[in-house]
Order: sequence, then structure tokens, then C-alpha cells
Amino acid sequence: MKRSAFTMVEMVIALGIISFMLVLVIPKSTRTFQEWQQKQFWNELKQEWQLSQVRSQNHGGNY
Repeated sequence: MKRSAFTMVEMVIALGIISFMLVLVIPKSTRTFQEWQQKQFWNELKQEWQLSQVRSQNHGGNY
């Protein structure tokens, strides 16, 4: 009875293709994540700045 399974050569080829795809994808995803983090930082800073301005106006500039 013959079992259908991957041969060693097929496994090496599949792993090679997968690793090549990862080499192409990882740098772009890292750069995209860094850009997203930077955007989040500036958005949070802007919100905090606006909140502090509102608090300052509401309390007569005592902050």
C-alpha cells in the first residue's frame, strides 16, 4: 500500500518558498508598524495637548 506524503525534496522546496516570501514581507510589515506607532504617538500627543488647553481655559489658567 502506497502512502501519499511529501518527499524530502518537496519539503525543502516548500520551506524555501515560504522563507523567501517571509524575507520579502517582514521588512515592509516592520516599517508599516513603526509608521503606525509614530502616527499613534502624534495623535495621542495632540489629544493630550487639546485636553490640557480645555482644562486650562475651564480653570482660569491655573494649570
